[in-house]
Amino acid sequence: MNEDEKMSRGRGEHLQIGEVKIEIIRYILSRNDILPGPDIIKYIKKKCGLTDETNIRTHLNDLADKNCIEKIPRKNGGDNKWKIEKLETLQNIRKYYPAIRLNIYEKSLDIILEEQITKKYHLSIDPTHAQKLRIQLPRSIQLFDQCLINNITTRYENVEEIYLIDKLFGPVTEPVPMNSDFDRTLSKLYKTLSER
Repeated sequence: MNEDEKMSRGRGEHLQIGEVKIEIIRYILSRNDILPGPDIIKYIKKKCGLTDETNIRTHLNDLADKNCIEKIPRKNGGDNKWKIEKLETLQNIRKYYPAIRLNIYEKSLDIILEEQITKKYHLSIDPTHAQKLRIQLPRSIQLFDQCLINNITTRYENVEEIYLIDKLFGPVTEPVPMNSDFDRTLSKLYKTLSER
């Protein structure tokens, strides 16, 4: 929502369904630190033109219930803090809020490279390959989604092919559905390439 839309929205008019939650997720992804609840509330109030803090807190808790953000409970009377640091959290964001382009956030790239490749599959990627992936992941939604949802050990060899296909056909603006069959998709793309 741009500033003109925010200003033109009259009292009692509603935001789009899910708009506040999407803005919360985007804000947390755009920051590289753990965020206190009041910081998020202040941002959302300004960004979405909301005044009711309780409503924003409800959105935060709803997102935590869906495992789309991670809640760090308050200590000693302080405020709850919020973060996104797990692969499962990204997968849930992708599932419930597919309009969010996760591959454009550094935090998402860090999670994919760290959690999915290094920790989960105990792969040691040399700095050259890691840098190559860091460049390719934001440019290819399909590649990012495949790294997010598939066994990366079997897909790591296909990284260059997926990236080249995106370059040939142009960037894909629609994310690959979570339940798509990667091999069938790749096969169709190879067939199309061979017919050219």
